[in-house]
Amino acid sequence: MATSVRRLIVAAIVAQLKTITILNEYNTEIGNSVVDWNIGNIDQAKLPQVEVKDPSESSTRKGTMDYAVLSIEIVGRIVDTLDNARNLLTDITEAMKVGPAYPANVYLSTLTDKPELLPDEKDKKAVKVTMAYEVKYRE
Repeated sequence: MATSVRRLIVAAIVAQLKTITILNEYNTEIGNSVVDWNIGNIDQAKLPQVEVKDPSESSTRKGTMDYAVLSIEIVGRIVDTLDNARNLLTDITEAMKVGPAYPANVYLSTLTDKPELLPDEKDKKAVKVTMAYEVKYRE
């Protein structure tokens, strides 16, 4: 069975975020803590962590081609200083600018919402970084 383009896109983003290390000239070592979705509560002992989610996808037919739009959410959580949370946000932003190694049928990846830096909702001990992207591709 062929691997879905959706799965390949998520895998490419996870792989790109895993390059975030001091050795690669980033500010943090978050690359060691990147996950594809995290179903359930996140234990603070496992922070910092970056999670890649693909909550929705839509497609339209134009002529003989199907064009799809995949929504991606990147959520980072850190229990540390606000400066380190800012470094995390900067690192994720820079890694995504470099660009994941998407499948060949991806033709556009766009940041759709301004990045947010907020206290985590649960107990306000962690800081949450959130970014949203749309990845467009031909099927």
